[in-house]
Amino acid sequence: MSVEPLGLPNAETTYCISGCQDELACNYNPWAEYDSGNCDFSCQGCTDQSALNFSPLAILDDGSCFYANCNSIGNAYWSDSLDVGLFVPSNTFLMQGVGVSSEWVASLPEVIQEPASSQLFSAFSFDFTVTGMPPGLELELDSAQLLAGEQLCLPVEGIPAQAGVY
Repeated sequence: MSVEPLGLPNAETTYCISGCQDELACNYNPWAEYDSGNCDFSCQGCTDQSALNFSPLAILDDGSCFYANCNSIGNAYWSDSLDVGLFVPSNTFLMQGVGVSSEWVASLPEVIQEPASSQLFSAFSFDFTVTGMPPGLELELDSAQLLAGEQLCLPVEGIPAQAGVY
């Protein structure tokens, strides 16, 4: 924030407070009378820890949070991400005798980044089979082929009938 003198003819010098006047900016100044043009939006991002694109540096939620569910299939987030695999919502808990209704998403991006070397590789297709589900839990589709750039919705329902690690 800075204070700028205003030269007015035939009057005392008056001061005007300058600063960022955009309420969505990190450095918003509610007392600014003049916009200084230095608004900072770097603190915006997804503040929900259960979202795939959670940003620990974000202070202001910008509405960009992205969740892996069947409604997100085809979303641009998938093509921007190098994440491959099965995405289960973080709020999905499996407990013996407690009903479950959830949507999992399998995703194969067009480019995959190898974690150890950070080298990028083109993906073509991925055949997967899900095995070892808890008894009583049903997966609508237990095997499929994903082509590069595709996502697949996997609804999961049932009541786990046996405790264990699966």
